Amino acid sequence: MPRPLFLAFIVPHRGGMGNRICATMLVVAPASRRACPGGVVCRVTQNRRDKPGGSLMIRTRFDRMSDAEINPFASPLASLVPEVVTDDEIWRDGDLLVVRKAVSLPDRCVKCNAPAEGVRLRRSLLWHHWSVYLTLLLAPWLIGILLYVVVSVIVRQRAEIDTGICRRHLARRRGAIAISWLTVLLSFGITIIGFSTFPRSDVAGIVALGCFLLFIAGSVYGVLASRILWPKKIDPFFAWLHGVCPEYLAELPEVPAAIRRARLGLSP
Repeated sequence: MPRPLFLAFIVPHRGGMGNRICATMLVVAPASRRACPGGVVCRVTQNRRDKPGGSLMIRTRFDRMSDAEINPFASPLASLVPEVVTDDEIWRDGDLLVVRKAVSLPDRCVKCNAPAEGVRLRRSLLWHHWSVYLTLLLAPWLIGILLYVVVSVIVRQRAEIDTGICRRHLARRRGAIAISWLTVLLSFGITIIGFSTFPRSDVAGIVALGCFLLFIAGSVYGVLASRILWPKKIDPFFAWLHGVCPEYLAELPEVPAAIRRARLGLSP
């Protein structure tokens, strides 16, 4: 696999502010294409200038390289990003919101399309293929859980979404989280009271079972009621998200066919 070529040289800087360190990196490796828009090969140039007091000023610039500048002896690079003939970063695909894996959405509430008025909610979404759950069946329950955790950490995809949300839905989300915590704490409290009141009775076991079910119900309610967006699929470049209201989606363009084929697992 080709690696980036890194060149550095020191240029005396005028004005008595120290030397100016110029570093140029030719990014031709497939893994480095994520830093360049559209997955093209870019030249990354960093200018570092010493400032008084020991601080450092760094400027980074991405320049698209022409075919003549790319090393002709390098291995052929496969297209990692589907060809898209639009500069937009968000689309709709039926009832799904399609975004790049790191994106800041417009200042509108994704739940009702009302103005968010600057209220933001940043979420880190994780996703893996459903077949990873089959690892739970490959070993006894404790080893199977450990195997699932290891495999899911390795193969999972992450998306960083900064979304707008109105104050009404933000308050509703906080209320759901508060109810979930109160339910969980209540289950622990009732369990302690039950065992202290009926230490050697069958009632204590019934109370413990009821509190366990209450704990599960409160936890599940908190997870489902507090979520804003949740993924249907995340690939190395795009994320398909549930939870967006139809009014919000109606103002977005239709997803390009190349990206839709990527969701279906087809070649671009």
